[in-house]
Amino acid sequence: MNINKKYFGIIKWYDKVKNYGLIQCQEIGDAGFKPYNFDSEVENINPNSLVLFSITQNGRGRNIAKEITYDYLKYVKTNYRKFSKGLIDVILSYGNEETKKWLRSKLNGDNQQSSVGNVDLFNAVLKNNDSTYADKLLKNLADGVKNIDSNDTYSAAIQILNYNKINLESEYIPDLPYSLYLKANDDYKFELWLNGHISFCNLELIKQKFESATSELKQKILTRCQGNKKGFLINEISDSIESSISTSTGDVYFDGIRDKIINEIKKAKESIYIAVAWFTNHYFLEALYTKVEEGVHVELMILNDYINNWVEGLDFQKFIDLGKNKGNSNFYFCGVDNIMHHKFCIIDEQILFNGSYNWTYYAEHRNHENCMIFRNNLNLVEKFKLEFEAIKSSLSPVNEIVPFERDLDSNLDIFSCREYRSKDLEYKAKDAIKQNNFGNAYRIAEISLQINPENAEAIRFLEEVKMQNEDEETIRKATIEKEIIEKQKRQQNIEEEIAKQKLETELRQKKEREERDKEIKAKLEEEKLLKERQLKEEEEKKKLKAQEEELKAKKQLEEQERLRLAELEKKRELLLKNQEEEKLRKEKQDKENELKRAEELKKKQAEEKRQEELLAQKEDERKRLEEERLLLESTKSTSLQGKRGKLRINLQWKTFDDLDLHVYDPANNHIYYQAKEATCQNSIGKLDVDANAGSGQTKTPQENIFWDNEAPEGNYKVEVIFFTKRELNECPFVATIIPELGEPKIYTSKVIGEKNTVKVVEFSYHKNEGMIIKNSI
Repeated sequence: MNINKKYFGIIKWYDKVKNYGLIQCQEIGDAGFKPYNFDSEVENINPNSLVLFSITQNGRGRNIAKEITYDYLKYVKTNYRKFSKGLIDVILSYGNEETKKWLRSKLNGDNQQSSVGNVDLFNAVLKNNDSTYADKLLKNLADGVKNIDSNDTYSAAIQILNYNKINLESEYIPDLPYSLYLKANDDYKFELWLNGHISFCNLELIKQKFESATSELKQKILTRCQGNKKGFLINEISDSIESSISTSTGDVYFDGIRDKIINEIKKAKESIYIAVAWFTNHYFLEALYTKVEEGVHVELMILNDYINNWVEGLDFQKFIDLGKNKGNSNFYFCGVDNIMHHKFCIIDEQILFNGSYNWTYYAEHRNHENCMIFRNNLNLVEKFKLEFEAIKSSLSPVNEIVPFERDLDSNLDIFSCREYRSKDLEYKAKDAIKQNNFGNAYRIAEISLQINPENAEAIRFLEEVKMQNEDEETIRKATIEKEIIEKQKRQQNIEEEIAKQKLETELRQKKEREERDKEIKAKLEEEKLLKERQLKEEEEKKKLKAQEEELKAKKQLEEQERLRLAELEKKRELLLKNQEEEKLRKEKQDKENELKRAEELKKKQAEEKRQEELLAQKEDERKRLEEERLLLESTKSTSLQGKRGKLRINLQWKTFDDLDLHVYDPANNHIYYQAKEATCQNSIGKLDVDANAGSGQTKTPQENIFWDNEAPEGNYKVEVIFFTKRELNECPFVATIIPELGEPKIYTSKVIGEKNTVKVVEFSYHKNEGMIIKNSI
């Protein structure tokens, strides 16, 4: 592209806040501009004005206008003969009066020789002669085209048809397109119709072309069959065309529309295109956050007005930042000078939502709305996608949201947005009540009435919220009571576990006694049998000895008697040997049994010790819960000291000891007795009660830290330090956290030993989600 060339364009828009504008140019498309590239003051930059400019390109290849000027008469005088008919029409429509007057006079009075093939001069001839002369001239040209059967004759026919259309909405010779159509062969008849040069074509010819066409050409034929601006419509082409149209299903919803759309958004895999005039319902935006995080390409287009873009509105900046980080999504603001009033959403280029429904609480809860869903109607989806791209072509992605202030000047209250925003917030507050978020509901309802004090329903709703949103002490006492009940339940469970464990120990010990008695009985029986066997063996020994003596006495026994005696001796020796072996075996068995009994005794003693330790632990926990419950009971009757603000962190104990409350805010500022104030996110956190630090000691001391304006968003850390011991080495305490949004939290514990620290809780706080606990004692 020649960046030194001059171009004409029309100022589409200029945003003084963003210090940026857009020029539309027929020749090169859109070009952005900054005011310092203008030869005029910012106040003189007006939309729909014609300017002359040159261009450069930024790093992303986008056209950027420079050397922009309203002073272009000299350039027109020098170059008008080179201008196309389209550019001459633009100058005559949007140019300054001096230039238009000169150009008209030049076109009317210019008698210089010109080639008939020069479109612009030929148009000038047609414009500056009466219709009879133009009619005759065009007919002669048409008669000169004998057959349209080549690209050259086709181009000539198109040129003649263009000559015939001097004005956009009229023709010199109405039947001229038909006469040229008759001269064309089938291929060029089809081309004349397909490219929009004529509004008719033989139906059978279209069927034939369709059946042999590529998928891209089939889609172009189908699009052309929907008609043109003259109203031409083919109702039926052929069965092949009908069968080629993807099966489409549709349905319509009149209620529960939000959930229907969000359910489909959650299923999106590739892309989501959204064009809705008004967008205030946070459920939709949170669903889009998730899809951007998942890598889905999301493009969102809404109006930049006082309903969508204000200080209490949705966090579109988060959407923009997520899209930048992921490199997959864009956000667009449309101006209110030419209202983008659509309400459609395209998902994965397969599903289309379209209807009257805006993505607002107002539409969800108040209006009679409709929304239609179409699945797999690719032709319909493509048309909506083209419309989206057409609107987007004149816009630039938004990088930074600049919201409107809450208070509007009444003459800027387009669409009665005071009433609309007030009602929309009223319904948002009612949604918060459904989630039991009374603090947030109350805050939103107050803003609704600030915007429109005459909103009667919001007044009634605020009174209802006041009745439901109990005062701080009632809430705190209810929370303490809930915590006491919870501790009683836990204490009862532990007592039941202790009783169960004691019963199990008694049963186990009884079983062990029975087994031990059984073992002793068996051992006694074994010893009895052993003694009987020993007696028997002794008798046998005596008998053998008597026989031996008898044999010895019989010296005159024969050899047979001698051998029998030897045999008896042998038996005696064997018996002695067996007795010795049995004795050794028994000694070995007794030793093994003794070792085994010693090992079992050791295991039993270890198990009994473990059970005793577990029982002691549970008893300690029961005592701790009992102490904490009694501490809470005594604390319940004592009102909190100091201010509540938007976030309060309070410490209570019941001794003359000096405990210190330490809090770290989201900027890691340390708030405690030596640094009693810290600023974070334009909000000041203060320590306004510091007890038992000096001579004025009390038995009901408290320390209190609060944020009076807005609680900063982010992470907090709460600690308690035992600064000075005066009574107890172990000092119990109660820590109470009361946020503007969400339920209060109560923590009981004790700090042991002077100068020691207990970490109470870490939590995060956000204006939408309220307080979220991360770690606690």
